[in-house]
Parts: sequence; structure tokens; C-alpha cells
Amino acid sequence: MNMKHLLTVGVAACALCALATPKVKPQTFAFTQDEATRLVTLAYELSEPAVVTVDIQTNGVSMGAAFREGLAGDYNALFGAGPHAITFDPLTNASFQAIGKVVSNVTAVLTAWATNAPPPWMVVDLDTPSNVTYYADESWFPLPMTSDVYKTDKLVMRRIPAANKTYRLGAPYNSNSSEKGKSWNPLSTARPVILTKDYYIGIYPVTQAQYRKIHGSLPPSAFWTDQTDSGLRPVGNLSYSRIRGTGTDYCWPSNGHNVASGTFMDELRKHSGVVFDLPTDAQWEIACRAGNGAAFNNGCNDWEDDASVGTIAWYTKNSSAQTHPVGMKEPNAWGLYDMHGNVWECVLDLYPAYNGAYAKSSALEIDPVGTTESDNGNSDGSERGLQRGGSYAEAANALRSARRQYYPRWTPSQDQGFRLCCPAMAY
Repeated sequence: MNMKHLLTVGVAACALCALATPKVKPQTFAFTQDEATRLVTLAYELSEPAVVTVDIQTNGVSMGAAFREGLAGDYNALFGAGPHAITFDPLTNASFQAIGKVVSNVTAVLTAWATNAPPPWMVVDLDTPSNVTYYADESWFPLPMTSDVYKTDKLVMRRIPAANKTYRLGAPYNSNSSEKGKSWNPLSTARPVILTKDYYIGIYPVTQAQYRKIHGSLPPSAFWTDQTDSGLRPVGNLSYSRIRGTGTDYCWPSNGHNVASGTFMDELRKHSGVVFDLPTDAQWEIACRAGNGAAFNNGCNDWEDDASVGTIAWYTKNSSAQTHPVGMKEPNAWGLYDMHGNVWECVLDLYPAYNGAYAKSSALEIDPVGTTESDNGNSDGSERGLQRGGSYAEAANALRSARRQYYPRWTPSQDQGFRLCCPAMAY
């Protein structure tokens, strides 16, 4: 086999797709190959800043992650306006070598994503500052989504398609509803919500390894830190204040996304350049359900169905009274893991006051931020926060998508962790 002739490609054999604004200027696009080295160069020019992704196809079928081997240059990240280039070396790509013949029907699909409409997947490197990459499809990832790398060295964020759609949060006002075993609670009342923008949310709760990489040490008195798989388990013994800051200067919603210097959230923002925060209550539940209106995001409505609940969650029936590595259970329809069980997850919102405003039904809310400090009746900094999802120490009833539970914002809890969220934009 003559290795120099594994790939033959010319402009006529290639295609360009710029599916979103800003545009790749068509007159600047060139796909050429060096006859001696067989190195392919894909040159293009952007009309304005954009995230650029590229897909290499053979016979009209994407090579997925396989094409990454031998690919280099300006792709899978945010680039400025002007000329750029991507190179592809077929002689270092095992997939092309395995073909063992000349290939002439190779297509390059180049997509420019607007900065306010980035690709579905974002990955943040926790070792290298300001290193953010993007993927248009899960199959393009170089490693399986459940790889330990994505639980220790990197953060994987999933774009949630929430913008301008009406979602139902909470559970129906009916003690005999389809959610078997549920006793109705006015704080879990079904209510329609519209979010005006998409957002990114972590596919896992933050792990011990990820927390340590950014913050340098784990929270005081954290449990299960000396196991062989400790780094893969959710970080616990956390509170709202340990994550974002103590005191009224860092209270949501009155102080917005302000966080205290030296907190995990502050250090992660400085490292990545991404405006990370906790999700709001609405963002968390929309992400958890992934369009599923049942009690659990796998369609189960019976919290006594251990076989079904056990496929998606660690809880009292299967946890052996401890946390477990993230990503071991089945994900929801949007690829999010551990939304039910393992650890409670803090959200930004305060716990609503128990009053008639939450009884039986609620009007449509647009971009809800939750109650305010005054609504909660606490002016001394002892507000009650909201936590979602249940934990390893809870019965299945506490794991339901609609379940909302309070905790003292400034008091850490061993079974309390968190999941990251940020605006869906290019960084």
C-alpha cells in the first residue's frame, strides 16, 4: 500500500457549509492538498468573530471523533474576524490508513456559529487557563462522555434549548395525580415558565477532583475523600456561602451574579473566563426533566419502582449510605447525569415563603429569579436556600423532579453539592 495516496482531494470534491451567521466568506474558502506530503489545508476567512467547527465526511457520512487524529488549526473554538486555516494529515489518521485505497469523495463541512448561539457542547480545561472548546455533536468528542477525564480535568457543559419555550415545572395540584405516592405541596405547584435564553449546564455535579483543581483543597470535614475513586465522586459538605460567598453582598437575586473573592466560583471564573454560577431553580428543573413531565426524567411516575429509579439515581435503596462516582447511572434525554440522587444540588433561588401565592396554581413566569430576601422574612443573612434532586441519603420520593427542599444557606451539609451553569455564549 502506497501511503502517499491514501487521500486524494480537490476543491471539486469538497463542500462548505456555513450554517449560521457570521459567515465564512465563500470567496476565501480553499481546500488544497500538497502532492508530496498529502497534507490538506482548509483556508477560510470569517466576516466577524465566531465559533468554528469542522466535520470531515467520507461518502456523506461523518467520521465523528475519528477525524480529529491528524487535524490541527483554527476549529472548535472562538476565533476573530479574518483569515484562518485548518490542516489535516491523512498519513497520521488511522481511519484513513485502514481504508487502504485512494479516497476522492471527501467532504469538509465547516460551520460558523454566532457568539450568542454557540454549539451544543462546551468543554472547559481545568489545567490550562482560558481554554474553552466546542463540539457540534457528542460523537465528535475524542473520548467517551463517561471518561474520567471529563470528571477530573475538564468540565463538560450541555447547551439547554430553553429559549422562548413554555415548560411546566412542579407537579400537578392533585393528591391522586400520576405521581404515585406524592403528597401535594404548594411549594411544588405546577407552573408554566418561559426562559428567554438558552444556557449551558454541567453534565455532572462538580466532583472532588474538579473542585480541588480550582480551589486547591476540599471543603473542611468532607467525607469519602480517601477512597480510590474519591476524585470521581461529587464534592460535598458544601453550602451556598462556601460556593459563592457569605453575607448579603452575594445574595441572589438582589445582588445578581456577584460572588465573593476567593470562593470556588470566583476562582473558576478567573481561571476559565466563563461567567459560571449556580443554576436558577427554573434552569435546574428544565434541565433535569429534559422535556419529560413524569416524576423522574426517565418517565417513571412511581417512586416505589426501585428497578426504574435505580437506573438513574443513587439513593437509600442502593447507595450503601455514601456518594458514588458521577456518571455511573443512565443520563436523561439531554445527556445529563445524576440529576436524581447522589447529592442534593444548590440552586440560586431562595426557598419561597409558605403562603397563598404558591397555592394550587401560578401564572406564567418569564425568566423567574425566585423570591427575594424580604419575602423570605429573614434580614439577618440566615436565608433558607433551595436544593434540588435528592441525595444518596434520601428515599426516592425526595428525588422527584418537582421536589424542592430548603436548607440554611450558610450551613454546609455532607450530602449537598452543586452543578455549574453559565450563559450560552462563546468565550
